[in-house]
Amino acid sequence: MRERRNYLLILGAIAALLVGAVLLAVPGSPAYKKPTLGLDLQGGLEVVLRAVPQKGQSIDPQQMQVAQQVITQRVNSIGLASPNIAIQGGNEIVIQLAGVHDVAKAAKTIGSTGQLQMFDFETSLVPPTLSFAVTDLQYVLTFAVMLAVGLVVGQLTAGLRYQARIAMHRERRSHSLFEVARALSGELVVDQVVETASKAIEREFRARVRIYVLSEDDRLTLARGDVDTQGLDPGTARWAFDHRQAAGLGTDTIPGSSWHYLPLNASMRTRGVLAFQPESPRLFAVPEQRRQLETFAALTAIALERVHYVDVAQKATVQIESERLRNSLLSALSHDLRTPLAGLTGLAESLRMTEPSLSAAQHEIAEELVSSAIRMSAQVNNLLDMARFESGEFRLTSSWNSVEEMIGSAVRLSKRVLASRTLKTDVPADLPLVKCDAVLIERVLVNLLENSAKYTPPDAIVEIVAQSVGEEMRVTVVDNGPGIRPGSEQEIFNKFSRGVRESAISGVGLGLAICKAIVEAHGGSISAANRGGRGAAFTFTLPISKEQPLAPEADEFEVTE
Repeated sequence: MRERRNYLLILGAIAALLVGAVLLAVPGSPAYKKPTLGLDLQGGLEVVLRAVPQKGQSIDPQQMQVAQQVITQRVNSIGLASPNIAIQGGNEIVIQLAGVHDVAKAAKTIGSTGQLQMFDFETSLVPPTLSFAVTDLQYVLTFAVMLAVGLVVGQLTAGLRYQARIAMHRERRSHSLFEVARALSGELVVDQVVETASKAIEREFRARVRIYVLSEDDRLTLARGDVDTQGLDPGTARWAFDHRQAAGLGTDTIPGSSWHYLPLNASMRTRGVLAFQPESPRLFAVPEQRRQLETFAALTAIALERVHYVDVAQKATVQIESERLRNSLLSALSHDLRTPLAGLTGLAESLRMTEPSLSAAQHEIAEELVSSAIRMSAQVNNLLDMARFESGEFRLTSSWNSVEEMIGSAVRLSKRVLASRTLKTDVPADLPLVKCDAVLIERVLVNLLENSAKYTPPDAIVEIVAQSVGEEMRVTVVDNGPGIRPGSEQEIFNKFSRGVRESAISGVGLGLAICKAIVEAHGGSISAANRGGRGAAFTFTLPISKEQPLAPEADEFEVTE
């Protein structure tokens, strides 16, 4: 709208100038004057503007001097020599128009240029002087033209000045954002990011700044150990964090607060809260200031997220290297121990069967020696298998197998471990076949039965339940022991994690980890939970293929007695 109005004013001024030029150029018209222009080249360039006055009025000498200075500056600006100017005559319109641009430079309000030029011309040069009376009709047109030109030039100059000021302000804001972004990009820890961002915001907005960051347990804490918490409200900061919205000063949430709480929203999650207390709340109400602060907060959030993932990557690298070293040591240790342990187990078995027969005490010692050798051999095998699973060196040998047969084989292998415990099975006869590695699935069942035997009393009841649910086979091992420590249902499947951390129960915490590795390699899952009454339940699933193998015909087999 402003540009359209300026164009209309310019068109009006041009039209007025054209009308004036026609009137002045037509001989016999009331406004016609015959100007003369003389050039005297002796002693330099001399420009003489003459106009024949109607009534012979003279020009004020002081006004002539000012006009001479203005025209001198105009001639110098186009590269001519400094002129010696003499003005004669009574119509000094050109001199007045020449000062329009200079007056427009100093004008503080739009439109003041045209008014000032018109009033100056009317009171100083138009007879009678020092009066607003007009005795000659030609000066009405002059007033209109000067007012139009002054208004147009004044508005254009003021608009350019405003745009220049806005451009300088935006350039300064862009430069400050660039400096902050460059400074934050080089920070590597949270405290450095907080310190850099706080100083930059305090310097840019002249305000107090405090930044809340997340601790390891997802609690908001003040960074840098700030002790000056006057006026801060952790509850409002937590609300802004949870809702990912600004709160406090200038918002609809607790607007009476003197602090503005702005969440540091990053791409993945909110990384903290920026608390901001401006010296002048009125300046904070400016939309550009709010947008600038939000940009600073976004840069801070990005820097905090970058530092977080740098820390995560470093920890992951250290963990990978630690796991690799540990697996190498376990593999080497297991290989070195397997041979002597196998020999020790064989010697213990031979000692128990020597002739003459051992006494009762000696036989008990031999039985304990065999049992200890078997347990130690199983632990070494677990170490070796775990290292083999994690290194990716094992391959599944999948075939169609019956769940009932795998459960029966696992029960036979676990008879020594279960001892006096009662074992029940609930396996329907119409279960579909499962394509899996039977040896490894039997290993899963044996480990689960051994785990139940370790943590249940001798008179406990252990039950195995198998059922087909949808497109998966679900097998559950249930006992009536003390159950699982609350909160550790997932932790117990980690390596070297045990249900009871400090106990006399043998084991190194690898049995359930091996079960998880085997089941997940088959595309299934495993979980643990406490029963409603007493005991624990371990459940693993295996996928059931829609394409079952064809059952053999009855006449293909020959039954012999």
